Amino acid sequence: MQKKDERALIANQLKLGLLKGNKVLILDNHKKHTFYQWNKENNELTAKKTDPQFLKESISYYQTAFNLFKNGGLKLKKETFISTRKLAGKVH
Repeated sequence: MQKKDERALIANQLKLGLLKGNKVLILDNHKKHTFYQWNKENNELTAKKTDPQFLKESISYYQTAFNLFKNGGLKLKKETFISTRKLAGKVH
C-alpha cells in the first residue's frame, strides 16, 4: 500500500468515520456528517466545508462493507482456518 492510499475506518455504535491523510469525515445515524481537517502535529481537528468527493468515498466504504456482510461476502471459508494444534505441531 502506498502512503497516499493509507486510511483508517473508525466507528462506534452511532457514528462511522474515515481518516485519510489529513481529512476526517464522520457520518452519524441521522444522514448527517461533519468534515474535519486533522493536524497531526497537535492532534487537533478543525471543522471545514465538506469535500464532496471525500464524502462519497467515505460512504462507499461503508456501503460496500454492509453489502458484503448482508450477502455473506465476509465469511471465511472453512479451509482458510488453520488449527492452532496443527500450527503448534509445525513449530520446533
